[in-house]
Amino acid sequence: MSTSAETSTLFIPSGQSDWREIDINFGEFASQEVVVAFIGSNGGGNNLYLDDIQIYSSTANDYDIGIDKVESLPIVTCESDVSMEVHVKNRGSKPIASFSLSYAYGNTSKTEDIILENLLLPGKTEVIEIKISNLSDNAYQMIVQIQEPNGVEDEDLSNNLKTVNFEIASETEVIPIRQKFSKR
Repeated sequence: MSTSAETSTLFIPSGQSDWREIDINFGEFASQEVVVAFIGSNGGGNNLYLDDIQIYSSTANDYDIGIDKVESLPIVTCESDVSMEVHVKNRGSKPIASFSLSYAYGNTSKTEDIILENLLLPGKTEVIEIKISNLSDNAYQMIVQIQEPNGVEDEDLSNNLKTVNFEIASETEVIPIRQKFSKR
């Protein structure tokens, strides 16, 4: 499995496109002992790079969605309108057509029923964008939660919640480009 074209120069991953996400179902080996090995076949030239290897239990739940990450929300911004991307992964064995997404910050909370345009197949990820407008200057803690895949109870609640902190600070300070210092 390669993520880049053949090259005669040294290859070092430098961006997202140099990596590949792959899910392998070992369900057919559920009653056996399994040994996982990573063997590089590269003509003796370049290195083998592996990252974020995760091995899950052999018993998959039918309905299990989880939040992999929340992105695009700045830590500090002067903008009163923000957006974030919630990466929702189907960790179960059944396709997902809908789920409930809730988020809360400050004294505000909201729940949305998400109906997907295409089925979220097992092992796949869907990115949901949340836009929030007219925030005032403050430090916020955003709590994002997903539940009820296909309207049924999620079978593993341990991966359904993420918390992100961010701050709105619209005040600006003029910083001199050039500062003169005097000797004493």
